[in-house]
Amino acid sequence: MLEVVGGIPGWYRHGPFYEWAVNEAPDGAHFVEVGVLFGSASNGLARLILESGKQVRLTMVDAFDVKNLGPKALKVIMDVGLGGFRDTFDHFRRGAAHDSGFCDVVTGDTVSSSSIFSDGSLDLVFLDTRHDEEHVSAEISAWLPKVKPAGVLAIKAGGVRDGEYTDHPGARAALAKACASLDRAVVVFDEFASYVRR
Repeated sequence: MLEVVGGIPGWYRHGPFYEWAVNEAPDGAHFVEVGVLFGSASNGLARLILESGKQVRLTMVDAFDVKNLGPKALKVIMDVGLGGFRDTFDHFRRGAAHDSGFCDVVTGDTVSSSSIFSDGSLDLVFLDTRHDEEHVSAEISAWLPKVKPAGVLAIKAGGVRDGEYTDHPGARAALAKACASLDRAVVVFDEFASYVRR
C-alpha cells in the first residue's frame, strides 16, 4: 500500500537502515540515493541527517522517467494525477530535501550517472530503482567503485505492497554475485535492506 511520509507518497520501509547509516556516518560523509521517484525516502533520510547534527551530503539520482516503472508504480502515479517526467519531478521537488542546503539532485540514467562521482568518494550508495537482477547488476558494477574502502553499497531487498511483503529476489541475487566476486559477505540488515562493505 502506498504510504505518505511528510506529505510525500512512496514506499519507505527502510527507515531503520537509514537511521543506522546516519549513526555510523562520520562528519563529511557523502550519501547517494539512487532511485527517488516522489522522494519520500529521500526526505526521510534528509530529516535523519538534519536531526543528527552531522555534516553529511546527500545526492539523489533518478531519471524521473515513468517509462521505467512497473505497473503498480504506474498505477500509483496515475492515481495521484501524475502523467509524466515533469509532473513526477515537480511532485518530488515539492518535498523538503532538495531545499535543505546539503542535498542535491542529479537527473539522469541511474547507471551512467555514476560517472559524475570519483572512485572511492562515497560513504553510502543505496540502490532502489528497478529490482530485476540484470539492472541491479549493472548499477552495482557502476556504483561500487565509487564507494570508499569500508563504505557501504546497499540495495532495497524487499518492500510492502497492498499490505503484503514483496521480496526482490533479482536484487538479492545481483548483490550476492557482486559479493562473491569481491570475497565479501552480504549483510542482511532486515527484510528491506541488504548491503556489502567495499
